[in-house]
Amino acid sequence: MSPYLLAKLAAPKGTRILRRPRVLSSIDRALRAGACWVAAPAGYGKTHAVLDYLERARGPHVWYRIDEGDQDIASFFHYMALSAPRARGRATLPAFGPEYADQPLQFARRFFRAYLARLRRGTVLVLDDVHNADAADFRATLAVLLSELPQTIRPDVVMRIAMLDGVQPSALTELDDIMEKQFAGKSSGKRSALGGAKAAADIINGLDPSDEQPLMESISKSDEALGARIQDLIFVFDNLMDVDDRGMQELLRQVPSDKLLIAMKGAEETLKAKIFKNMSQRAAEMLKDDLEAKGPVKLSEVEAAQKEIVAQARKLAEDGTIALGGKGEEYV
Repeated sequence: MSPYLLAKLAAPKGTRILRRPRVLSSIDRALRAGACWVAAPAGYGKTHAVLDYLERARGPHVWYRIDEGDQDIASFFHYMALSAPRARGRATLPAFGPEYADQPLQFARRFFRAYLARLRRGTVLVLDDVHNADAADFRATLAVLLSELPQTIRPDVVMRIAMLDGVQPSALTELDDIMEKQFAGKSSGKRSALGGAKAAADIINGLDPSDEQPLMESISKSDEALGARIQDLIFVFDNLMDVDDRGMQELLRQVPSDKLLIAMKGAEETLKAKIFKNMSQRAAEMLKDDLEAKGPVKLSEVEAAQKEIVAQARKLAEDGTIALGGKGEEYV
């Protein structure tokens, strides 16, 4: 195995690990519920804590270290396939080729279903250094992974992400207390921007509407205030009404006309009017004619097209090109 693959797919060697029984107990409780999100500044011992847990649990695990290269979705799927345990009698995992360039999330669903089927019962999948690939496409891919987990696990995963806004930057000697508070979502004081409701909303934005609604209902049922905070940060197609005219014009320049046509089939009349207003008269007339001539379209196709346009809007917002009205991050 090359040095790069060794660093990416093998757990680091845990030498001289300081035993932290309370942290291990917290990880164990989280994993019994299905998933665990560990957030803390660099040097706080996150990796060593997970290594210590794996050493003590002595169960099967897969370690995958995320780096900037994983922002290239094709590269991510290539190395994830290499991380999967070998399984006799099972078909090879799907390979991401040019034919999937326009439908990466559909491919992700196929891939993760096959990948998770390869894992033995009780396998711990560790995604290390998730922050290294903090891009919209990568978060959307993680959302697909989330959607392939059992439904009883999904709300717990998202709630843990939402409650982990960061940790107190004080006193390395108090690491056990700090990390325990993070698992419980109870820390206070000044925080680093890690996780939080924004991260949870980013992931939920990548889910199919059929998965998003029951997930949000479950979260709100468990914690109404947390559900409201996440909901305020979720940007959907109808929220394009909040984008100003300049931003809408920029967005329309980036959206393929065939995707816009399908997405418009399910749009409110007020949003249609806003989109027509920000097109040239000729383009608007052509789109109106196409909408009238277009026959019935499957709801799933409309929702998929709307998701792609929303994803493009979020990319432009992250680049500072447009502002998404009152949603998402604040602009100053």
